[in-house]
Amino acid sequence: MHRSNRTISSAESVKILKLLEAILVPADQFRKQVQISLAQILGLHRSIFWLADAQGRLIDPLPYNVGDRLMDDYVNHFYQFDVLHPENMKQGIARDGVLQIDDILSPSEYEKTEYYKCFMYKYGYYYQMGVYFQTGNKLLGAIGMARSRNERAFTAKDARSLELIAKHIAKALADQSVVAEADDHKRLFAAQAESSPDGLIFFEPPLRIHYANSAAREICAALVGEQCRGNPVESFIRNVLSIHWGNWHMGLEKTLAASALDEVLIRILPSQPVEGQLGNHRLYAIQLMPESGACRLGAGTGGDRGLSYQLTAKEREVYSLIAKGLTNAQIADQLCISHNTVKRHLQNIYKKMNVRNRTGLCYKLNGRR
Repeated sequence: MHRSNRTISSAESVKILKLLEAILVPADQFRKQVQISLAQILGLHRSIFWLADAQGRLIDPLPYNVGDRLMDDYVNHFYQFDVLHPENMKQGIARDGVLQIDDILSPSEYEKTEYYKCFMYKYGYYYQMGVYFQTGNKLLGAIGMARSRNERAFTAKDARSLELIAKHIAKALADQSVVAEADDHKRLFAAQAESSPDGLIFFEPPLRIHYANSAAREICAALVGEQCRGNPVESFIRNVLSIHWGNWHMGLEKTLAASALDEVLIRILPSQPVEGQLGNHRLYAIQLMPESGACRLGAGTGGDRGLSYQLTAKEREVYSLIAKGLTNAQIADQLCISHNTVKRHLQNIYKKMNVRNRTGLCYKLNGRR
């Protein structure tokens, strides 16, 4: 494909700007909107938009005006003969990120290939172009496009437009990848924190709570006691930290008695600046640890101890799973009951075992008063 003239006409520029404006959509709509815009604005009516995994392999194809049988044939067999597939490019992907088959094979060579004779010809296609989205040497995704022999061939003008557009799509995919990775880490952190018997709080003074796990809410309620009004974490910061230790901003490690928990070790880590914030924004982390780690679920034989409190059979099942460290959601899944039913059983267990909450129950499980 001859691309010696790389200048962009004013008409092409208008189309490119229109397309870039059209694809300013949420991440979950992005790929489909790119394909729609390529069809409506540039006349590229058939496409497959792939993402790439960490190893640069194409995954998760999104077809547009492409049949299911063609997709099945390609994914299950013919991709290995496609000279535009990244895994088949011995010389690597071109720097400009746009290739046609005739950049690699002459028409006569192409027409002799199994890929053309058994795949492209079968589905009525002849011309094919690939657009590759990269950041540095990392492949983020690609779009494959095809046309029949009765349609016009892809031109140098098509390639020029796609080269410019590809840079913006690559930037968007890179940004989405960073956000997705951060979301994955956040979900993993939350899942681990929710299963911990220790309380964990992240906040900005005076009372902007970024995160507090379930154990933190329960421990704060026990520490605040009768002073609790509304959110127990906010009540703890307002009524306990500020009253007992006015200099907690410098970091803290103190033990405090709680009505339902004996004693709790309170540790405040030195503050860190909040990334991306202007001004004097500081983020603090608070750890709330029941004395000697006594509240770590699963340390005792919970099911056996439940017998002495006249629990029902179902309550003993719930009690036993709490002793193993399962969350309410996990208990509901394992016992095939609703979350509300789990909560109802827990309330009955609390009442029979004379504790106020799950954290107090931890002490019973571990033989504490």
